[in-house]
Amino acid sequence: MAIRCLWMPLFLFVTLGLLNGIRGTREARIRRRLRREGIDTDAVVVGHWVMGDAYYVTYRYYRQGQPYKHEEQVGSSKYQDWPRGTVIHLRYLPQNPSVMRIIGEGNHYLHRSLTSLACAAFIVAMAILLGLPWWT
Repeated sequence: MAIRCLWMPLFLFVTLGLLNGIRGTREARIRRRLRREGIDTDAVVVGHWVMGDAYYVTYRYYRQGQPYKHEEQVGSSKYQDWPRGTVIHLRYLPQNPSVMRIIGEGNHYLHRSLTSLACAAFIVAMAILLGLPWWT
């Protein structure tokens, strides 16, 4: 029973780390493309919400009279500093204006991935240090 209990959190953390890593890699590509090809503009915060320890803002901007709306995860300090109506700076792709990101925000998916994989490494290290058997 103790062996199964060791494998379950290890499997969970590795799986979460890999899934967030895949999403984080995709997000990194988008951000790199935005740095190379993106156009800077202003947007207005139209809402925000919290899910667990993740903070999100919803913002809207207009390009050639067409409205674009997007939700994005932000740090807790920016979440608190940006009530509805706050003007924020973002970058979008001119060939696909629905692809946009807030300027200066980090890649939260990669951070989660590294945290999950670090937890998995910690479980493995503790199992080795404590001499727990890996196979039964």
